[in-house]
Amino acid sequence: MELTGKAKEAFEQWVLYMHHEIRFRSLIKIHNQRDLFVSYDDIPGDFLNTLIIEWLDSVGIYVSIEYIYGEHFSCCVEALEQTEFTNGDTRQQATEKAIEMAVEIYNSK
Repeated sequence: MELTGKAKEAFEQWVLYMHHEIRFRSLIKIHNQRDLFVSYDDIPGDFLNTLIIEWLDSVGIYVSIEYIYGEHFSCCVEALEQTEFTNGDTRQQATEKAIEMAVEIYNSK
């Protein structure tokens, strides 16, 4: 999952702010002993998605995923007065689609 635009910048600032928590330390890399940046190389996709969803919660965009028995995974993205829905064959696929929708919503603010 790759973030774009304002969402990428805001997510990385959030991660850098939260770096004191152990769960974020693997995202922080030191460059030239003074510049911090977020590295996505060592993070499994499902863990990164979890962090992105946690960040989205912090900015008022909520992602929920539900299994529709025998059919598919259904996702709902809620932000302000906007609600979007999508589906996926797997939880991972549905999560990534929902994050993409949430990023579009964030970037359009």
